[in-house]
Amino acid sequence: MHQRDLLAVSALCLGTLPSLLLAQPAPAPSAAPAPSASAAPARASEEAQQRYRRALELFNEGAYDAALLEFRRAYELAPSWRILYNIGQVNVQLNDYAGALNSFERYLVDGGKEVPPERLTEVQEQIGRLKGRVATLQIESDVPGTEITIDDLPVGKAPLAQPVRVNAGRRRISANATGRLPQSRVVEVAGGDTLRVPFEMVSTEAPVSTTSATATGSAPPPPPPGPSIFWPGWIATGALGAGAAVVGVLSLGATSDYNDKREQFGVTRGQLDDARSKSRTFSITTDVLLGAALITGGVSLYLSLRTPSVQQGKAPAPSLGIGLGPGSAMLRGTF
Repeated sequence: MHQRDLLAVSALCLGTLPSLLLAQPAPAPSAAPAPSASAAPARASEEAQQRYRRALELFNEGAYDAALLEFRRAYELAPSWRILYNIGQVNVQLNDYAGALNSFERYLVDGGKEVPPERLTEVQEQIGRLKGRVATLQIESDVPGTEITIDDLPVGKAPLAQPVRVNAGRRRISANATGRLPQSRVVEVAGGDTLRVPFEMVSTEAPVSTTSATATGSAPPPPPPGPSIFWPGWIATGALGAGAAVVGVLSLGATSDYNDKREQFGVTRGQLDDARSKSRTFSITTDVLLGAALITGGVSLYLSLRTPSVQQGKAPAPSLGIGLGPGSAMLRGTF
């Protein structure tokens, strides 16, 4: 239906463009040959008609973006209100409901009583549908001349003459002013919403303090030192953890060897006792090293998180010792 509408309107537009553009005053006499005053409008009329025909071809081919551009260029060259209907129809195909609504409303205003009754009824119905798919943004800025963009497309400078219509959905609004930090925010609006979007532009110059160290003659106190890491404790924790891992591997090997000897024929009682004692010793040592690593890690964490004043006091250096014996292990140390 839209394509037939565009073709019907095209005949009216193409028929009225020359009369609109060629109604110019006669040229003034001149000694040197010069183009008439109607030459420039005539060329504009010819280019407008070419672009209009090209727009129709592109629309019929489904190239709506290119068709919209050609229609707009034709309207700039020959601003006939009839072309606004075509622009609105292409915007509908592109789901640009805000652009279509603006074009149709302008079409009715500029066309006035010349709009055919059936066309008037159709466009009014489309306007009613489009208003439910469009939201309104009241964009404000405390700095006059702030450049406002929506989805990276410029819409004007603050203060804007009127609210801005946008398609329902998620919209990105940006504000940029000379000497101010650029701002950007994302809003979500539904059809029929009206949303106020204020911007308070912040200066790019950092605020200067009225009292300085030079004026008072004394420098500001340095910030208190933060907690320092208790490296000796963490080193000991790492060493104990590594030792527990190594001895744990040996313990697994000794346990496996003991189980193998139990299944072997001809193994003496003494050999079994030695294997079992070795396995138990490694197992106990692993548990002791692992426990020592946990204790040392906890103490190191506590010492690292203490206040600096406590850390600067004299404290005994931690010491750790491990005693091993037949079938037993002993941990001793101070923190």
